[in-house]
Amino acid sequence: MPDTIIDCIYEAAAEPAAWENALDRLAHLVGAEGALLVNISDELMPLITTPGVRQLYSDFFKQGWTADNIRTKALLSASKSKFISDVDQFSHEQMCDEPLYRDFLWPRGFGFAAGVSFDLPQEKIIAISIERKRDSGPIEDKHLDLLNSVGRDLRRSLILASQLEFKAVDNSLRALQLARLPTAALTAKGKILGCNTVFEAGNPRYVISAFDQLRFLHPAAQASFEASLAAGMAAGASRDEMQGAQFACPGQPGLPPAVVYLIPAARLNVGLFSPVSFFIILVPLSRSNGLTSEMIQSLMNLTRAEARLTKLLLDGEPLRDAAQTLGIQLETARSQIKTVLAKTDMARQTDLIAALTSLHSLEAE
Repeated sequence: MPDTIIDCIYEAAAEPAAWENALDRLAHLVGAEGALLVNISDELMPLITTPGVRQLYSDFFKQGWTADNIRTKALLSASKSKFISDVDQFSHEQMCDEPLYRDFLWPRGFGFAAGVSFDLPQEKIIAISIERKRDSGPIEDKHLDLLNSVGRDLRRSLILASQLEFKAVDNSLRALQLARLPTAALTAKGKILGCNTVFEAGNPRYVISAFDQLRFLHPAAQASFEASLAAGMAAGASRDEMQGAQFACPGQPGLPPAVVYLIPAARLNVGLFSPVSFFIILVPLSRSNGLTSEMIQSLMNLTRAEARLTKLLLDGEPLRDAAQTLGIQLETARSQIKTVLAKTDMARQTDLIAALTSLHSLEAE
């Protein structure tokens, strides 16, 4: 076994992007087209594929071939941490009768594979599949010997990578703790998996309900939270494709408004081993030290009326209430805010509030 492959395997523990190269080299070592690494214990099944099998697995997941997959069943029932070949599990007759081979793999030129599964701490199961073209013949014992010679290194690297990913989550929460910003790590469905002490201390804006679900007390904020989670998920099936969002959490007597940021965990190299999908950060707006309408007017080159409306939105008032406060029609307020967005080259009202929040933070310092 070339030492360079082992080096690649351990490099991937510290740098997630290096897994593709490590898997590709492992596959080519046994004359295979490519490989897949997948966390099958995660409901989103985060994965890494190499170029030679990327389209194969894209079709595999989109077409629903994960359901009742005989190869996965055989892999999980076999001894752990050891590569096995599908020809050792199924006869040619069984493959002919199995839709996975007959209707999916064979028409695409594939048909032989070797796989391994690793049980990691915290009940994670990571599987690796090495895919070979059908006309290249099955993966034989000599190939399995090569693959299994690095099995221990693969498992060690996966454990280290998992630990580093969880450390990245903890470091992110700690860093925002230093900035005194309430921050939590969430699943794709809004369940809290971890938070910093500022968040844990409680806040009149939200509660942690049954099953550790985050719930905002203001109806508009809760609706925005649910919509943001749904939109983030709709952007893609994997954590790498999820989108972030920002929304306002209106204030109430004695409590200033806040801007809520939903940040995809993948931006922080979190996603393959951890179930964390998003970080949620609350940035309170201080009324006493906030931007005045005159400052907003000067900074953004707005008219006095536009700046007054923008200031009310920054303070957490819904557009309808802001229009009533200013004594103007709702349609007039909508027209003014469209003009403000055009002047500031922003697409959404939440983007405008987020930008002003940043300016406010600098001013407060």
